This record gives sequence, C-alpha cells and structure tokens, in this order.
Amino acid sequence: MRILVFAPHNDDEVLGAGGTIKRHVRSGDTVTVCEITSGPRYKLLQEEASHAHKILGVSESVFLNFPVGKLRNLEQSELNGKIADVVSAVGPDVVYVPFIGDIHMDHRETVESAMVALRPMHCKTAKEIYMYETLSETGWNLAQPDRAFIPNVWIDITDTFEDKIRAMNCYESQICEYPHPRSAESIEALAKYRGAAVGVRYAESFALIRLVK
Repeated sequence: MRILVFAPHNDDEVLGAGGTIKRHVRSGDTVTVCEITSGPRYKLLQEEASHAHKILGVSESVFLNFPVGKLRNLEQSELNGKIADVVSAVGPDVVYVPFIGDIHMDHRETVESAMVALRPMHCKTAKEIYMYETLSETGWNLAQPDRAFIPNVWIDITDTFEDKIRAMNCYESQICEYPHPRSAESIEALAKYRGAAVGVRYAESFALIRLVK
C-alpha cells in the first residue's frame, strides 16, 4: 500500500504517527511524508527530519517550505494546489492528517486543504483517512466538545515504540525536557495511556475520517 502522512510542522509526523509509520514500513508499505512548513532554521529542521525519516523507513520526504504560522495568510488556492500535487503524485491508499481541533492554525489549515485534495472525485485511491493527535497541539486547545480529540482507532506500536523515540530524538532542536509535552517522558506517557485503553503496552490513537471497503 501507499501511505501518505501530512505534517504541518517538522516533527508532527513522528509525534502523531511515528510508531504507525514504522509498522507500515515493516509490513512492506511505501510511506511518503509531506511537511507543509519550515521555520527560519529550515535547513537544520529538514536535516533532522531526514534523519528521523531514515530511522522510520520513510521512502520519500516532501518539503513544501511554507512559512510557519502563516498558512492562514496564503491564498487558499496556493496551499490547496501544492497539497493536491502531492496527493496526485503519491496516489495514496491510506492518509494521515493532523487533528482538525488542534490549537495551532497551521494544523487546521493543513487538514482542510488535504481534505479538498482528497475528495473522492479527485482522489479515487484513498480508502482510509485518519486524524492523529500531536502533543502540545491537540491537548492545549479550548476544552470544548468540537475541539476534543476522541479516538476510535488504536494501533499497537509496542514493537515500534523505540523507533518512534529514536526518530523524535533526531529532532534535537524540537525535543524538550519533561514536563514539556514534547519530551521523551511525555511521549511514552501518552503511548502507555493509549495502549492501556486497548490492553497493549504502547499504542497510537486516531480519529477515523473515511473508510471505504
């Protein structure tokens, strides 16, 4: 299968779906990660991303290099067009996007543009679409029902959790000390919490958007 992961910022793909990405790779799937924005230190961030993606076994890393925090200022057609080009080139069977209720506007803009590109009339290959949660983005928004992440899919990442941590450690410019959410301890705590909900040691959870059988 062809897997496509959209990351609004460098490292979101590891935080939200790092263990699942590695599982896909071990199953023989081809994984493409599309990173939408890059900060002022984009060369460093992209180098860190490349190292992280190598650990996870990502086949292709696509960097769109839009400015961080400014997606909402773009012409919507520009972002839609770039994302549509990626979707067209990959022809994904499974797609992962960030949660629409995340506090960072870049996450919401990414989801909305991705869903435009993934409309069934335009992308006939995508049979599964999931939203992932991102530490420091998903949990910090307003406590309102329409912004609460409610998972309905869990992926057992017990065998790939260490790869997730190793990949995240490649983002030396982004990893933080506990109790910051972007710390190894917080990542493990969330994986254990999600795992305990379904009786496994470590898990990543997702909210299903579309499933076509």
